[in-house]
Amino acid sequence: MKTFWTAFCICLVVIPAVMIPGAIFGVIGLWILISLALAEAITILVNALETQRKKQEELEKRIQELEGREAGE
Repeated sequence: MKTFWTAFCICLVVIPAVMIPGAIFGVIGLWILISLALAEAITILVNALETQRKKQEELEKRIQELEGREAGE
């Protein structure tokens, strides 16, 4: 959850910072805004997948531990 809030706060800062030049520079600013919005979405997706990968690795280690205990009995 901490990762989500970090990404959310970064978005709250970056999006307005990009919208102001977007309003000043017109079309070029619009393209910058679109590219940053896409980058933000991709970053959040990659972050979520990385978190899931870490959880999966932890579960795999735990399963191996439990199987090792059962085999040792």
